[in-house]
Amino acid sequence: MSATVPVVHPALTAPRRRLILGLGLIMLLFDTVLRIIFLGMLDQAVPLLSGVSVLALGLLNDLLTIPILLVPVALFLALSGGTSLRHGAWRFALLTVGCGGLLFGVAVEHAFFSEFTSRFNHIAIDYLLFPGEVATNIWQSYNVPAFVAAAGLLGALVAWPLHHVLRSAQFAPLPWSRRLLGVALALVIASVTGFALCRLSNSIARCQRNRRRR
Repeated sequence: MSATVPVVHPALTAPRRRLILGLGLIMLLFDTVLRIIFLGMLDQAVPLLSGVSVLALGLLNDLLTIPILLVPVALFLALSGGTSLRHGAWRFALLTVGCGGLLFGVAVEHAFFSEFTSRFNHIAIDYLLFPGEVATNIWQSYNVPAFVAAAGLLGALVAWPLHHVLRSAQFAPLPWSRRLLGVALALVIASVTGFALCRLSNSIARCQRNRRRR
């Protein structure tokens, strides 16, 4: 007798796909809006064609970066099954914390750009070497509780549409074969997009070097 292979109905994995897709779209929206704001903060006006090129390259970069950033979420959904997300209040709380964290990161990067006219670079990495001093400086320079509260409130507003889309999602348990397939798929996507991101970064750096030589 041949062994029967269990078939997993697509409806079981659909909520997980919608969740990952929704988070990815939110991240893409935040990055695009932030990039437009940064273009407007420059001392010199950016020509229209150059601005469109920057936004297009930024969009391509985000499409390659966001899947990598979402790998922890995909691994959590795959390994744990995501069954805890069946509870609406708990799901909304997690989405609020996630969206609030993204918004707080947007505020931090905006402050960094205002100070150095640059997105996160080696200076930000140097700051990480002295977390105590940096945290004290930030606490003294900014109203951190107000920023955290604002990020939490706005995070809830941003999270609500995604929570509403998932309101009837069951997040039913998945068999381990399906979970391991999800882990493999997440790692493959991260590897492919990571390789493409490296190629894109190298191409941009090569073009910049060629322009400087001219």
